[in-house]
Amino acid sequence: MSESDIEYLLNECDEKSRKLEQLEATTKALKDHLSALTDQAAEYERHIADEMSEARALRLELHAMRGELLSREKAARAEKNRLEGEIREWAARCALLEGMVNEAIV
Repeated sequence: MSESDIEYLLNECDEKSRKLEQLEATTKALKDHLSALTDQAAEYERHIADEMSEARALRLELHAMRGELLSREKAARAEKNRLEGEIREWAARCALLEGMVNEAIV
């Protein structure tokens, strides 16, 4: 092998070494970027999980509040019906007394 052949092969080897180093650097940069994206995705997943948990808690609280409201509405209707019955009873008593008073006057 001639000296120029050896020099050519050494230059080729150096060029391939530089390309390999560039590829390794690019690969490392891509791996680092992928790792950062994976970490970011995990953070988003945690955030979404927290939001979903909070939404479930709020849904349960809303359900409980609806139940309480329905219970209070039912109690209010029962109290209204009771009071209306009492008013009718007192109105009937008043009418009876008024009739008795009118008979006594006549």
